[in-house]
Amino acid sequence: GHEAFSSMRKCGAVVTDIIVLVIAASDGIRPQTLESIELAKAAGVPIVVALTKVDLNGINKDEALQRISYELSSHGVDTEVVGGDVQIVPVSAVKNEGLDDLTEAVKLQAEMMNLRASANSRGEAVVLESRRERSVGAVADLLVRWGTLKVGDLLVVGEQHGKVRRMLDDTGKPIKTAGPSTPVRLIGLDEPPAPGN
Repeated sequence: GHEAFSSMRKCGAVVTDIIVLVIAASDGIRPQTLESIELAKAAGVPIVVALTKVDLNGINKDEALQRISYELSSHGVDTEVVGGDVQIVPVSAVKNEGLDDLTEAVKLQAEMMNLRASANSRGEAVVLESRRERSVGAVADLLVRWGTLKVGDLLVVGEQHGKVRRMLDDTGKPIKTAGPSTPVRLIGLDEPPAPGN
């Protein structure tokens, strides 16, 4: 359980440009929060904090923002609330509040980082997870980092190679091409590749 989630967090910190650190106002800083902070620091990836469950009875949103900001500060993450540059956004998924603000915070962070990726070159992707499925063989879930990945492309993953026979989007629909920042399910390798390749 814990080891698998740690591995996923580690892979995620390496492949992402911005980490959205989700903290529940009712729980505060948890061990997995600290682990995620350390992974973000090690990978040099900026953080945007999403403070959830601010809509629960007994939770004062302003007090929760202060409390969590001070807790984060003691772990080297200084939010705007305490004079730092890390954005912290209160959200409520249940009431659909703050989600637009969170999207804007991520967009602002991306703009400040001047993130750009060309779609006009050969595709490059990172394996997020993989497995063998009885009906199709090796399946890999990828995130396209650069360029455009196309059905029919030759590919190299770690020490194996193959051809992109089929790609599915995040809803399971077949697609022919996938550009930067697109998650895809790829079919066409002989063996499931290791995450991070």
